[in-house]
Amino acid sequence: MQGVAAVPIAIAVLVIVVGVVRVLSSARAGPSELAAAVALGLEFLLAAGLIRLAAIDDFAALGMVALVIVVRKVVGVGIRSAVRALGSGPPGEIRP
Repeated sequence: MQGVAAVPIAIAVLVIVVGVVRVLSSARAGPSELAAAVALGLEFLLAAGLIRLAAIDDFAALGMVALVIVVRKVVGVGIRSAVRALGSGPPGEIRP
């Protein structure tokens, strides 16, 4: 089951790297696209933690999943605040 948990981690890394490359290579891509990529990557990391939790019957694994959830929430709030401060809305948002 541990090998299966490596798949979401690899996908998370790939999603975040693609998001960074898109932002750096395109003048049109803004912070909101990077925020979306990081948020999606964090979702895959959470999935990996849940898969590992299913395989390991240990409170340390439960604590790790709880930590991933807390970090995901904190990073998500930080990303939304940064995007708002930079004046760039979510992807696809039409600004007046």
